[in-house]
Amino acid sequence: MPLNYDILAVDLDGTLLDPNGHVTPPTLDAINRARRAGLTIIPCTGRGLAECRHVLEAIDHDGPAVVAGGAIIADARTGKTLHRFAVSESIVAGATDAIHSADNAALLLKDRSAAGFDYLVVTGPGDHPIDPVSVWWFESLNVTTRFVRTLEEDEHPEHTVRVGMVADAHRSVPLMQTLARRFGDDAILHSFPAVVNAELNAGKAREVHVLEVFDARAHKWSAVQWCAAQQALFNPRVCAVGDHVNDVTMLRSAQLGIAMGNADASARDAADVVTRSNAEDGLAHAIDMILTGAW
Repeated sequence: MPLNYDILAVDLDGTLLDPNGHVTPPTLDAINRARRAGLTIIPCTGRGLAECRHVLEAIDHDGPAVVAGGAIIADARTGKTLHRFAVSESIVAGATDAIHSADNAALLLKDRSAAGFDYLVVTGPGDHPIDPVSVWWFESLNVTTRFVRTLEEDEHPEHTVRVGMVADAHRSVPLMQTLARRFGDDAILHSFPAVVNAELNAGKAREVHVLEVFDARAHKWSAVQWCAAQQALFNPRVCAVGDHVNDVTMLRSAQLGIAMGNADASARDAADVVTRSNAEDGLAHAIDMILTGAW
């Protein structure tokens, strides 16, 4: 049966991964069937490359991967950056100062293939600590970090692709709103629930959010378009699957946007259809619907 789409752009957390962060056998089987049918799979994630390489390996992905929320397109096998959208030094400085004013350390995600490490943690004059969730995340994924007190100590300011912090939602969301007013159309900002270790959060009534600041060009849809252009697909038929606010651009712009059953309201509103949740192999169900021509 002829396919209705050329590219399948797939989010990872909450979409390809189940609630425990695993690729289930039905999902892996569906991805392999999609490949055999001729669909180009493009993983699209908010994670940096070092934070998702084990997932890319689990699905045997050897093409370009959209990482860091669309700020970097990387070769999944070599780790080489193919294209990136760096954050301007003025926005980095403004966001970092605001994060320090909120008594948090700023997490600067770097282009690892250029800078040689993943995160520059800027603690500020007050030596603000990073959240325990970030400590767990960095340690469990073997993320490389460097710590400095001020931006003046950053030896690679041109290689920053994202500025962020991890904190309680009641601190993250208002700060995001303040920065959105300050930067206007010059930046993209998100604040959304962090991936949290269940044991780490046991007995604690915390809603932990990730605040992210990107260059205005850095989003998943712009990265998917770049990947398509490299394959000489200038009018590609794209199907996108996601569950969160950082998936909205690709869900809204793709020929078919599919929200997961566990998706938040922004993703559902941007999508054309809704599949099952990631606890019910929703991505595998969506791929079945695509391959049969039902969607």
